[in-house]
Amino acid sequence: MHQNGFLSFFKMLTCEICQLSFTTLNSLKSHKRDQHSSAAHIILENGESATIFRESGSSKFKCFCQKYFETVRGLQRHYNRNKCAGTDISVGLSL
Repeated sequence: MHQNGFLSFFKMLTCEICQLSFTTLNSLKSHKRDQHSSAAHIILENGESATIFRESGSSKFKCFCQKYFETVRGLQRHYNRNKCAGTDISVGLSL
């Protein structure tokens, strides 16, 4: 690949929001979903899916148990380990 082609490819794999660069398209997509998405989609214990939004004015996601997480992945890992859906799930949800 000549230099112009390489620079174009490199630019494609740079997050336009925070300017971080990635070696694969999948890693860029994961980064954008985890770091810059305003919503997290999780599967509840009963099999239904829920969407949790970042707190207004915050960069963090708030779990049903009131704990905060920087990333969708962190929230999902916490939820899977702790099954927080037993608490009030009406706050911050769009089912």
